[in-house]
Amino acid sequence: MNERNKLAKQYKQLKKKYIQLQKEYDESLRYLSSYSQHVRRQEELIRCQHDYIHWKALDDKFNLFQEYAHEEDYDTAFPYLVM
Repeated sequence: MNERNKLAKQYKQLKKKYIQLQKEYDESLRYLSSYSQHVRRQEELIRCQHDYIHWKALDDKFNLFQEYAHEEDYDTAFPYLVM
């Protein structure tokens, strides 16, 4: 009977641990799903910007900007790139 009590106690502990792990897994899955959607939106935006640059024949100007642009801080919360 004592062995049975030990097994029952061990089962309860494992069940609690399993439930906790399941909650952590679900939370992680929600986070990853949300992040994945965000990444897809960013990829779509970048693709649209790339296509727009090409459509307007601004490839050379964009390449020049990429090469020589630097971050400028004009006492703003978000510094931005300038030539």
